Amino acid sequence: MERRSMGVRQVHVRRKVIALARILVLRGRTIPVKDARSMCPLYFNEATMFPAKFRTTQTFVFLALLLCLLAPSLFAQGPVILSADGQTDTYTLLDNTLGGTAEETPDCSHTAFGPHITQAPDSDLGKPVFVFHIHVTPDNDRCINFDRQRVEIKTYGPSPDYLKAFLGDTVTYDWKFKLDAGFQPSPNFTHIHQIKAGDGDADAPLITITPRFGSPNSLQLIHSTGSSPGVNLGTLMSTPLAPFLGTWVEAHEHITFGSSAFGGVGHYSLTIKRISDGVVLLTYNNDNIDLWRTSTTFCRPKWGIYRSLNSPSYLRDEDVRFNDYCLAKGTDTCPTSNPPDFTISATPATGTVTAGNSATYTVNISPTNGFTGSVSLTASGLPSGATASFNPVSVSGSGSSTLTVSSSSSTPAGSYTLTVTGTSGTLTHTATVTLNVTDFTLSATPSSQTINANGGTSYTATVTPANGFNGSVSLGVSGLPTGATASLSPASISGGSGSSTLTVSTDCSTPAGTYTLIITGTSGTLSHSASVTLVVNPPASDFTLSASPSSQTVIVGGGTSYTATVGAQNCFAATVSFSVTGLPAGATASFSPASVTGSGNSTLSVTTSSTTPTGSFTLTITGTSGSLTHSATMTLIVTDFSLSESSSSLTVTAGNCGSDTITVTPINSFSGTVSFSTSGLPAGATASFSPATVTGSGSSTLTICTSTSTAAGTYPLTVAATSGGLSHSLPLSLVVNTAPPPDFSLSASPSSLTVTAGNAATSTVTVAALNGFSGSVSLSVSGLPTGATGSFTPPSVTGSGTSTLNISTLNTAPPGSYTLVVTGTSGSLTHTVSVTLTVNGTCVTATSGGPWINTAIASQVGTFTVIFDTTPSASPLNAVVALSNGAQTAYTGFATLVRFNPSGDIDARNGGVYSALSVIPFAGGKTYHFRLVINVPARTYSIFVTPPGGTELTVGTNFGFRTEQNTVTSLDHWGTFVNTSNPGSLTTCNFAIP
Repeated sequence: MERRSMGVRQVHVRRKVIALARILVLRGRTIPVKDARSMCPLYFNEATMFPAKFRTTQTFVFLALLLCLLAPSLFAQGPVILSADGQTDTYTLLDNTLGGTAEETPDCSHTAFGPHITQAPDSDLGKPVFVFHIHVTPDNDRCINFDRQRVEIKTYGPSPDYLKAFLGDTVTYDWKFKLDAGFQPSPNFTHIHQIKAGDGDADAPLITITPRFGSPNSLQLIHSTGSSPGVNLGTLMSTPLAPFLGTWVEAHEHITFGSSAFGGVGHYSLTIKRISDGVVLLTYNNDNIDLWRTSTTFCRPKWGIYRSLNSPSYLRDEDVRFNDYCLAKGTDTCPTSNPPDFTISATPATGTVTAGNSATYTVNISPTNGFTGSVSLTASGLPSGATASFNPVSVSGSGSSTLTVSSSSSTPAGSYTLTVTGTSGTLTHTATVTLNVTDFTLSATPSSQTINANGGTSYTATVTPANGFNGSVSLGVSGLPTGATASLSPASISGGSGSSTLTVSTDCSTPAGTYTLIITGTSGTLSHSASVTLVVNPPASDFTLSASPSSQTVIVGGGTSYTATVGAQNCFAATVSFSVTGLPAGATASFSPASVTGSGNSTLSVTTSSTTPTGSFTLTITGTSGSLTHSATMTLIVTDFSLSESSSSLTVTAGNCGSDTITVTPINSFSGTVSFSTSGLPAGATASFSPATVTGSGSSTLTICTSTSTAAGTYPLTVAATSGGLSHSLPLSLVVNTAPPPDFSLSASPSSLTVTAGNAATSTVTVAALNGFSGSVSLSVSGLPTGATGSFTPPSVTGSGTSTLNISTLNTAPPGSYTLVVTGTSGSLTHTVSVTLTVNGTCVTATSGGPWINTAIASQVGTFTVIFDTTPSASPLNAVVALSNGAQTAYTGFATLVRFNPSGDIDARNGGVYSALSVIPFAGGKTYHFRLVINVPARTYSIFVTPPGGTELTVGTNFGFRTEQNTVTSLDHWGTFVNTSNPGSLTTCNFAIP
């Protein structure tokens, strides 16, 4: 605590009181001086009150009381200065200066943090300052109020009267503060300074400086008369908060305490300016403002952070800095706190270089309060091998200088804190920057490799960064022997770290020996190396032997070939001779050429004979060169085929044909082409094979046709099969019988007709004369369904010929499948042929929002099958096709229901629920074929569906009729319906009961 010097009269009076105190101490009964100090701390704390021998003796009790009573009137106290010193305990410093317990903190609720007001060095002011800490959680208001939190300093009742403002007093308060650049105010209240009544109507402050959340955030100056009489002015002014953030500002507050309601006139003025450049950020003055409260005896100032917790999401933990408080009363004034000075800063905060290179920083000198002096610059903290220079070496008033830090190749990698010092007379300020020196190391593994000449090997070269090195390192190698080459992949390492593969290759000329290879990594002026050993032994000459193809197939008596390939290894140049083993009986082999020198090919020819057995044989080719022997194997497959017939005897009637099946069966994977022939045919007979040839395996139909002139009898035939040099034959007995009497045959094409009810279809009926038949054949048809008629054009055929069967149907023709019998009659001769007629119903389309569409069918009382084709317009859909007894208009009226459901799947009604054995999805615009097998007596049905292009799937088996229809005894209608829950349509066609 500092006080201004007293006047001569004040010092004289004080000396008299001190002398009186000394006399009392020497003559009277004594007590410890500390008791007097506790009663009157303002004066007994000073070392100048008593000499040392008096400060350690005892005094009367009334001495302390006398001095406490007389001192305020005897002594005139100058302004009180409160500044952080960085040494004294913070709370002790505050209490000694402001009196009593001057702090209001949340220490009780946040003991783990410790004191919420601390001291810390400040680089901007160049000295220690007070730091007020507040945390969103768990801080509160002194463990008293929990909807707000407070860390403030104050004057109050126990403070000296000089630090209290009484009615009519004029006071001056100066202080400095700094809000963090990211400071976040509350939308409720965040006070950083208050003028409050010390008692009486003391709840609401008279004056507050309040940062306020808004758009934008603002700094407000607020006035309140509380519940006392007077004019409440509310917000005196509001200005954007942004200029106050991240910088030191100085506040000058001048107050005369008074009020029209209590006599006198109040005065208030406030100026806040930025310290760095002296710019005024806020100024206010009012010479007629009510600044007193009911029942108030004194007023007092407070500084710190006092904020609401009603909107915690807007808040954050804050550190607000204060310093250089000055509290003056009456005509006392605060000393000038801003002598000419300068600040120093340096950018960038960190410079990074590789060893041997330089980094530059910009050092900025900024004047404050009119500073115009010359600032000389120095740097310290440099690592070994590094130097620093400034350009210029000094700055006058304001400006910048370039600091160049040059490292050498010997500068060790690391992070170094450099201190830049600016000196101007007695003024000294510093700024720190970081110098990061980076480097790399190079290593190689393995340390040694051994190879034969004409061989190769590899090593791994690894670049490891030191202290953040991220440069590119190019790699090279030296020390290779004759005939050796090397490559590095990659040839350079980017980003400061990584590995590269060193591949070394030698040839036959590389001499045996031990060689030291040097791998060098270079990045700019940096260079590091690592060595490895290469041991080269003489080449191990050898050869390889292979054969291709790996397998050949030959028929008995045939031949084939293989290629034997010799490959030279490690400079091999000798002669390799060949031999082969493993040939089957009756087979021979030869090589051309019989030997190969160095490397090359030889053709192995293998020939089989008619005695060579079928089978798979492993042949081994052996190549020999001196003591070196290698072999290769391949497979020889000898194949054949056998011949068989479905019957050894064929009987035909003269004038007719007969057939026999000839089958070729492969032996040992035979795959050749077999052709057929027949010998021994009688006159008037011909033979043909279909197909004429068979490849590998299969059958051919032998058809033998006779003429009416072919004489009856038994004829021995020979059927031969030939493939290349292979031939096999079978005997076949042909029996020719005498021709039968004239007759005819009947056929229809197509034999199956499909017609939609109301339309027509045709089939061609062919009459074929047999054995010289030439009679007239009349035609008729039976088995037509109701509503269908049939006719023939022409109605009869003479000898051989065709007639068209015309089938016409009415719309009422019931859908279904019907077997029509076409009968041809000629005298006593009668023949028939069947034609299947399928009558499809017309297509029915149901749409969402439309009614149930019912169609009558023949009444069914037993087990029957229903088929139909249905096309949904979209997926998902909610549509059904159902069968019922009588026409129905609701789901409950139908016994069986097949549904395209809202999930995009097909299911069916099973009693009281829809179900499916598996998930069968459907797509819009696709047609699905349904087959239902319905057991009316059992009241069960099975459902099958064939998706387009797919196979039939089972929807469900033996599903029960719908619960409401479990007593139905017949089904005679089918219906379709689309629910409005999923708009669309459902088209059903070809509804039929086969």
